Amino acid sequence: MRKQDIKKRNRKKGDRVSASYTLEAAFVVPIIFGILFALLYFLYYEHDQVLLRANIKQEIIDLAKNQEEIPKDKTWRKQLQENLWMAKVDGGSVRKTAMKIKGSGKAQMHLHIPVMEYFLAGQQEISWSYDCDFWQPEQMLRQRDTITKTGDQ
Repeated sequence: MRKQDIKKRNRKKGDRVSASYTLEAAFVVPIIFGILFALLYFLYYEHDQVLLRANIKQEIIDLAKNQEEIPKDKTWRKQLQENLWMAKVDGGSVRKTAMKIKGSGKAQMHLHIPVMEYFLAGQQEISWSYDCDFWQPEQMLRQRDTITKTGDQ
């Protein structure tokens, strides 16, 4: 048999693969996956950012409402870390002044994917602070009345 006869016999109609599949596999699919990974990373980042802010705000309001003892910084960071997916809390404090309770927190996210590190500079930082009045309005009025009656100012 000749080579041409073998080729004709082995080839059926529609057996040819067009070059567009190769281009798609080489260019389009990685771009789509890159966009999907970036979108997922952004969603995780937003989730952790919103949750960190909510944790700080809720803890400060609870401390002001219940007038509990102020937690130590290590305990405070542990409370802020709850339910965060990617970020690690590496800073934060809670302070009580005469009229307010102030809390802050800082978390960082590290992503070790080379292409993403190039575009996102390797790490993202979330920081936020919140303060809440320690005295409720009626308590402030009573405190003011007590001060004016006793003459202490």
